[in-house]
Amino acid sequence: MKPATLILKSGLGGSLLALAFNQNLWGLSLLSVAWLYRILCNRPFKQRLIAVLSYGFTFFALLLWWMRVLGIDTWLLLVTLCLASFAIMSLVPVTSDSRLSKFEFALCWVVMEFIRSNYPWGGFRWGLIGYSTSASDLTHYGRYFGGAGLALLLVLMATSLAEILKSRTIRRSLLFLVTLLIASVVPSGAHSGQMRFGIVQGGDIGSEVPDYARPGAVLRNQISQTVLNRTKLEGTDLVLWPENSVNLMSLNDSNAAQIQSVVDGETPNLNAELIGLNDLQLDYWRGKCLQDLHLVNPQAIRHF
Repeated sequence: MKPATLILKSGLGGSLLALAFNQNLWGLSLLSVAWLYRILCNRPFKQRLIAVLSYGFTFFALLLWWMRVLGIDTWLLLVTLCLASFAIMSLVPVTSDSRLSKFEFALCWVVMEFIRSNYPWGGFRWGLIGYSTSASDLTHYGRYFGGAGLALLLVLMATSLAEILKSRTIRRSLLFLVTLLIASVVPSGAHSGQMRFGIVQGGDIGSEVPDYARPGAVLRNQISQTVLNRTKLEGTDLVLWPENSVNLMSLNDSNAAQIQSVVDGETPNLNAELIGLNDLQLDYWRGKCLQDLHLVNPQAIRHF
């Protein structure tokens, strides 16, 4: 296969994975990984390297497109840093006549994501394949097996899909589809009932704001954005303020009440409680979410 054709085909697979992070298109993650697996099959190392780098670049370029607000150079740097770990996937010699290839490929994918999640500088956890299942019941398996187990399950399903598409046998295709259906609908311990969350970002305050004034500017921006988007937030149970650089725990009761009253006064139809996230740590690998949550209104905790 010519390098240009290989790059185009691999880039198409990466774009499918980016689309999979739309909550209604999570199944594309399986198709995307299956596509990459078939491309790498029986390829020499140089072609595998070209394929995975093209696949990864397209994926991260689309996934992190919003980072262009920080500048094209910053966007390209982040894409490159995330892409570096993808080169590991080229080390696995995928062969069509080996039953172990799909397991080696799946393990290599988990190792690649683990490295990217931790290195360099604490890692970059954008685009972990388990996140693509957030709208499906599959994501709850992460509670038992962690992010590594969920990623391993998804990639094994994808490699199995790749083999089924190659064999084109009806029996094996039906077996795969039934297995996928069962895995998607079997109760996995999720809590019953639903809660609606609204997320208001406040960190986009511009680089001209000095460091000492940034915490207050972030808080004021989150308040104003909450008021500005009050129509969209109506009907939510909780409104989250992520990346809040203000230590809400240090606010006394009168300050917290003032914040709550400002929002309540401007948003009479918004009955949601406000939560500021001072420190959000998602332990993806152990399937746990460790959050430092601080309610603007401490009394609201009794409702949940």
